[in-house]
Amino acid sequence: RRRVTMGGFTRLIDEDEGLPPPSRSNSNSNSTTTRLKKLLPDVSAGLVSTLLVLVLNVSGAGLVCADAALRPHVDILVVLSLMCTAVSTAVLACLSPTVVVVNIDAFGASQFYHMARHIVAHEPAPAAPFCTTLVAMAVASLIIGLCFLLLGVLKAGKAVQFLPSPVMAGYLASVGYVLVDSASTFLTECPLIDPGCIWQSPERL
Repeated sequence: RRRVTMGGFTRLIDEDEGLPPPSRSNSNSNSTTTRLKKLLPDVSAGLVSTLLVLVLNVSGAGLVCADAALRPHVDILVVLSLMCTAVSTAVLACLSPTVVVVNIDAFGASQFYHMARHIVAHEPAPAAPFCTTLVAMAVASLIIGLCFLLLGVLKAGKAVQFLPSPVMAGYLASVGYVLVDSASTFLTECPLIDPGCIWQSPERL
């Protein structure tokens, strides 16, 4: 407020009193700027999530189809992985109150990789390993999903707090070992439990 004297009378008026109201154009521009500022983080997060989903899905499909008998079908598995990711994300977006980004699980991809190698080694028909691998992956995913659903209904997750820390550390370490072993077998065709394989064939590196 400020003191103004006019015609011998003194009065207190607000600083903004008598000023013209803000124009509608300025108000609209400020509103647009605010909306853009709020939209920018969402767009950035969406782009990063999309890039992450693409890279991990392609990498997971390449890992599962690392064997020579499955390699010609890697493009089909990439498309199927992306479709499953899109459908799962859409379903969870409709049912979950929080934002969820669905993606292929690295540990599951390594398990599917070992399963695919076992199927190829024991499948006599040359064209059947890929179909058998797809069916095995679908059945395994369905069983795992039902187990997770049952654990969620029973609220068995509360039992995790009673597990000792060394047990959880050992589990996480085993997951890391499986991932590293899968990567080693994928890149050099030599598992970690057979280090002599690399020494005998250094050209694998």
